[in-house]
Amino acid sequence: MTEKKFTEEESRAYWRHQRGAYRAKNDRLLDEGAGKYPSLDGYEGFTYCDPLAFYRIVFPEGSLQRRWEFDSDDRDVFDGKGNAIALEFTKETKSVKTRNGREIARPVIKRHTVTDDLDKVSELVSRSADTDNFVYMAPVSWFGKHNRKCNARYLHAFVVDLDGVEDENLRDLLKQVRNGFEKDKQRHPKWVSLPCPTAIVNSGRGLHLWYVLEKPVPLLPRFIPFLQELKKRLTDVVWTEYTSQFENRQYQGIYQGFRMVGTSTRLNGGEKRAPYTATAFVYGHNAAEPRRVSLEYLVDYCGIRGRDIPKELTDLLAAGGKGRTPIAEAKEKWPEWYERRVVRGEKPGTWTNSRALYDWWLRTADEKAVSWAGGREGRLPRPLLRRYGPCGLCDEMRHSLRRAGSRCLCADAEA
Repeated sequence: MTEKKFTEEESRAYWRHQRGAYRAKNDRLLDEGAGKYPSLDGYEGFTYCDPLAFYRIVFPEGSLQRRWEFDSDDRDVFDGKGNAIALEFTKETKSVKTRNGREIARPVIKRHTVTDDLDKVSELVSRSADTDNFVYMAPVSWFGKHNRKCNARYLHAFVVDLDGVEDENLRDLLKQVRNGFEKDKQRHPKWVSLPCPTAIVNSGRGLHLWYVLEKPVPLLPRFIPFLQELKKRLTDVVWTEYTSQFENRQYQGIYQGFRMVGTSTRLNGGEKRAPYTATAFVYGHNAAEPRRVSLEYLVDYCGIRGRDIPKELTDLLAAGGKGRTPIAEAKEKWPEWYERRVVRGEKPGTWTNSRALYDWWLRTADEKAVSWAGGREGRLPRPLLRRYGPCGLCDEMRHSLRRAGSRCLCADAEA
């Protein structure tokens, strides 16, 4: 969002107004509790939710990778799950040269891996209160340390960042959400109602509307155009002249990070332990059974013309997002496999390969231990791990690498 330029007096008045609007929005959401609108069919209102409970809704237990230590035996077991990634913008700066040679100061950004225990969330919330650092995290699980598109594994939620929200805009937004719960559906059609979000986050000067999905969507390249279009249309539906003071909508992609719930906002003005944090309000009164939405629900509201949900994506979600063939279909396609694995209950088969090539690699690793240590050219080729892993040679790989004195090589071999 483009910052306005004010005089010092105007700036103080602007931020004073924004802090008042923040408190008014919190009060209105707290007042939107269950039971206030008994005439609405199934409407439960919104309830305050603490950061840990909120991110447990976004990332249910078991959906992220388990945390393990470097020397732990758990390193030998990869559970096939991704992790969330949080970015912390610190108050430290570093000098960076631009293309024209001019040096500018940029904040030092720290990357944090969020695992299934969510301990890192508590740590970042606490540190943000002490330092007023800004923290952002996307509703995406990733493979690896970097939040690159090629590393994205699952999309867990659609999030609409709604800027320029005053108290009257929030009032209109909640009214349109309630319209969708009216018993008389003919009275309030979709064009005067909004899809009900899982949670509304008061992010300071705006709102984040979180639509947590019933089933996380695999971020395969062929599905990305559909998901990006759905996110754009969802922004069009939510961002209207009634829900925002700004006319120009800001479109963001599905990989966009959002201010972490419980961390500092710009309203604090750099003050530590200030009260203006991103605050979450979850739909319903029971966070253990949160509201989640389906792709069909969002597509029906957004009305993507000519953009039905791809059948392949529907089949993949029906199979639990793991790309598994339904057992009835597998029985017809691979009867021998079905007889062996399902009927007789045999374990998966294994295969072996030449031991001589691996022994050569062991000798080479010992000979070049010094020159290989820490070097990019010395990293263990992943095909070797795939080729000899089934032969029971992983332990020998690990011991050989440790003899070479390179812990980073060991980390690469077991990644």
